[in-house]
Amino acid sequence: MLLAAAGVTPAQEQPGRPQQAVGGYTLVYDRGVSWVEGPERLLLFSGSVELTGPEVSLRADRLLVWTRPDEPGLKLREIYAEGNVVSRRVDAKTKREVTLRAERLYYDFAEHRAYVVDLSGRLYLERLRSPVVVRAKEAREVSQGKWRVKDLMVTTCTYGHPHYHVHFENATLHGDRPREGASQYEVWPYDEWNVRGEGMTADIFGLPVFFWPVLAFGSAVAEFPIRSLRGGHSKRFGYWMESDWGLTIPKGLVDSINPFDSSTADDDAKKWGEFNWEADWRRRRGWAAGIDMQWRTSEYNGYIDTYGLHDLGGDPDIDFDKQFIGQYRKDRGRARLFHRHEVASGWRAEVEASYLSDRALLPEFFETEFKSGKEQETAAYVRWLDGSTGAYLLGRARLNDFQTQNEYLPRLRGFVHDLPVALGATWTAHADAAYIRARFDDDLALPTEDVLRLDVVNELSRPIDLVLATVSPFARIRNTLYHEDLQGEDEHRLLATAGVRVSTQVSGVHDLTWEDIGLRRLRHVMTVEAAYTHNLENTLDPTELFGFDGVDRLDRFEEIAFEMRHRFATKVPSGEALASHDFLSMGAAVEYYPEAGRDTTSVNANNVEAPFHWITLAPHDTSGVLERRLWSNIHWDLSITPRKLFAVSAAGEYNPVHRQEEIREYTATFTPAEGFRASVGEVFVKNVTTAFTMGLDWQITEKWRVQASGQYDFELDKFLNWRAVLTRDFHDFNVELVAEVDETRDERRVYVTAYPKFIRRRNR
Repeated sequence: MLLAAAGVTPAQEQPGRPQQAVGGYTLVYDRGVSWVEGPERLLLFSGSVELTGPEVSLRADRLLVWTRPDEPGLKLREIYAEGNVVSRRVDAKTKREVTLRAERLYYDFAEHRAYVVDLSGRLYLERLRSPVVVRAKEAREVSQGKWRVKDLMVTTCTYGHPHYHVHFENATLHGDRPREGASQYEVWPYDEWNVRGEGMTADIFGLPVFFWPVLAFGSAVAEFPIRSLRGGHSKRFGYWMESDWGLTIPKGLVDSINPFDSSTADDDAKKWGEFNWEADWRRRRGWAAGIDMQWRTSEYNGYIDTYGLHDLGGDPDIDFDKQFIGQYRKDRGRARLFHRHEVASGWRAEVEASYLSDRALLPEFFETEFKSGKEQETAAYVRWLDGSTGAYLLGRARLNDFQTQNEYLPRLRGFVHDLPVALGATWTAHADAAYIRARFDDDLALPTEDVLRLDVVNELSRPIDLVLATVSPFARIRNTLYHEDLQGEDEHRLLATAGVRVSTQVSGVHDLTWEDIGLRRLRHVMTVEAAYTHNLENTLDPTELFGFDGVDRLDRFEEIAFEMRHRFATKVPSGEALASHDFLSMGAAVEYYPEAGRDTTSVNANNVEAPFHWITLAPHDTSGVLERRLWSNIHWDLSITPRKLFAVSAAGEYNPVHRQEEIREYTATFTPAEGFRASVGEVFVKNVTTAFTMGLDWQITEKWRVQASGQYDFELDKFLNWRAVLTRDFHDFNVELVAEVDETRDERRVYVTAYPKFIRRRNR
């Protein structure tokens, strides 16, 4: 055998397939030949050649190996492989396979030079939870860890012809952080990499949709940068296009620029955050753009959110736009910052800032946030918490001149909850010191109001177990000091409160089974609670104070609250065991006011201030007048959540004084088959609206999906809004055709959205 004659020891042969020991690797082939050229010996193997080592394997139709006869054993100095070349390696951290394919491959292990033709690679990025495919027509390693690549393509679509990709005409690839324990024969012994590419284009379905002359990124941001593209026609905006772009930021990149970082490299590949940007165009309103960033670790999290536009102005012929015309200048925008840091055990620090150019920006362009988001504020906050004891320091300043807002300059609060004291009693207390300044919308031209206030509350409670019920009497003293009231005088208020809470609980088990909906016996728990609370004494009339918040509006008040709740639980499979699941839950609550003439004829802050209950009063008709009444509305709720077929949730209010239903809202969801979900519901508010809602979500096939929703108002006899979406699944890329109407915003639009399935899209 020629190889044996060359001084190479063959490994144990398998029937029909000779094997060869090669520097710690096993070489399996069909045919082999060896010859000498000068100081080097060349070995040519053919016939489905396989080179297998501890971590890396290489397969090719033909393999040429350069060695030195004067070196002991067989050491690989250079190799040339061609014909279906495949290299595989299992990542030690992710335990997933990294695959490289090529038509031809040359590698000089001594000089770290390489040449690869028709390269393609597949690896898995844990932070994306998605595979990434890299292809190139030609790649050269010009020095150790530095590659020059032509026609580089990056995508997360694993199809032979990807639906989308990013393409670079030329790119330079650098390897970072050599992997510990990597074999000397490994072509890519690095855990991280970065790329500087020229002539970048983003391609979707064969169409170039974006061009960028130069872009630098790395394993930190090894992903498709387009998060979503959508465009269409709108009644308010005309033709429009919105695009979201983003890159993932790994912790290793942040650690490399943090001079105080002392962590190890074990978590460098984990996701630290995201860098995103937006580019939008609306024919009638102009261009807009934004830059965002989010970050999250076990110790801290936060975000930066910006958006700006040069607004061409709303359409005076559209009612929705007409209400905002004149309220803003052409250059508009927003900037938000939030950061929360868990400084140490029990210690938390937060900072938040929010700037808006005008009052119309949110309702016009950020509808979801305007309707359901938190108050826009600028504040700094430090909190300490140890069990039931804690304190916080808050500073808040108004940044937007069109907001009416209390400034805290600053506010310090300490508290303790249910601390055991003598004779089985518990003590709850808080002390709140604040300098408060009320600033009003500048358009109102009102002077600011300020106060220095100290509010101290002490409460004692003594639970008494009477077997069938628990009785908890309590007494509360509230002392509040004011430096200058409305007349400029210092004031002291004493508010004395007393009350009692009574609760009982009864339970039982019922043998009721209905397998079709996942019902296996029922455990019924009934809870009944009653509470009597009375502000017995108040030494300061609230009309002498400016009402900064609920604390300043407290007065004599008395109520009795009743609440009953029923909970029905069943057992459902959870892995190999059974777990409790709430099959049915329902409850009702109502309040009684002994001093109705005093306590129910105006809006009263006591309704929502502890220790009182939570039910507020509202006018029962369109007059807007609060009439004297002994009983509040009965608030009720119902939830039925079997594991199969359907689910129902409902809530509402019934006025027992005027014997009328005032609020009713329910939703029923039906899932008769996998992939099909329908819902119906109603929103009823007396003298305001009676709206019927409906929804459909149908996965017709593996690739096609239909969604529809709408809301019909019976009072107006028309649809307030409706939306229909047709989705086509292109492997890991979705395309949506959307049509929607929103009469409340004078909006009608039809558009197409395209986005990779693994990313988070903008929600407006």
